[in-house]
Amino acid sequence: MSIVLIRIDDRLIHGQVIEGWLKTVHADTILVVSDEVVNDEIQKQLMGLAVPENIKLTIADVKNSVEIINAGHETEERIFVLVPDIETVSKMIELKVEMESLNLGGLHWSQGKTQYMKAVSLDEKEIKQIKEIKKRGIEIESRALPMDDRMDILKFIEEKSEIKK
Repeated sequence: MSIVLIRIDDRLIHGQVIEGWLKTVHADTILVVSDEVVNDEIQKQLMGLAVPENIKLTIADVKNSVEIINAGHETEERIFVLVPDIETVSKMIELKVEMESLNLGGLHWSQGKTQYMKAVSLDEKEIKQIKEIKKRGIEIESRALPMDDRMDILKFIEEKSEIKK
């Protein structure tokens, strides 16, 4: 198995993911990691309708997703992992998922968050989690689509913090 991309995107499966990322990374499997979605039959059915017929869709909770990722390195499956938030990634790391890099895609604004990039808004807890992930040697880059420039979200956070001072 080859993990072709691990992406944090609070919308999970949507047009940018299917038309932009899926075609670029040439995945044959999408693994949605969500403790909530795994128990929501309606969301699972809707996601299934959005995924092309030739792409396998697996929806797993955090614990099972780590087992799927870490146990399957002998297959030739190309897996695109979608995670709804930084908290889920942090849980995966605590359970010892094998991860080298992370794409921070869409985390939309809500009360208590600061917008750092067009589609990336974070609160203080999420910033702390990103810094902890980075300390573990995991590359974190942010971009909405594969053709966009890779951006260092921590650099944007530092720059915005400097402006506020």
